[in-house]
Amino acid sequence: MKKILQSLPFRLLAGVVLGILAGLYANEVFMNIIVTLKQVIGQVITFCVPLIIIGFIAANILMGLIGMLICRQVIKITKVSDAILVPVIVVLSTIGSYSINNRISDVYMMLAFGLIGYLFKKVGLPTAPIILGLLLESTGEQGFKNAILMAKDTPVLLYYLQRPASLVLILLIVATVIVPTIQSAVKAVRNRRA
Repeated sequence: MKKILQSLPFRLLAGVVLGILAGLYANEVFMNIIVTLKQVIGQVITFCVPLIIIGFIAANILMGLIGMLICRQVIKITKVSDAILVPVIVVLSTIGSYSINNRISDVYMMLAFGLIGYLFKKVGLPTAPIILGLLLESTGEQGFKNAILMAKDTPVLLYYLQRPASLVLILLIVATVIVPTIQSAVKAVRNRRA
């Protein structure tokens, strides 16, 4: 190693040593800058968070005041005839569905779901649960994937039934399905007797 170092030109050796020293110094300076930035950012965050919360409170108060001031004018929208309102809604929905991904297939999908909603309304089925299901589908699927991963070797249904919170939610879901059915059956029996 000594012979290799002696065979190198002095300028090259000095450059390597200076580069190493400069790198060490630059690393120390860089670390000092990072520590300083962390301190500054921490102070900015502790200063800004209360301001952000105060801003949210002020925005809510202003929205409430503006809502109270313009509510009488907004109510007039409900008096607009369907002949004007429906085409405006259709045009805005079409523009909105196309502008998300710039694909005409999204417009076709919007029209298909609009037709499905119209048919549901004609049959008498509520559309709100379907819309809620479509909106929450990805969240529910992600939760189910997590449950499968956490269950490991246990069957997923058994895993759900072993958790108290899951058991309570399952019972509430079953109750919301069964109780209205029982209530309508009881009403039908009472109406037959009367």
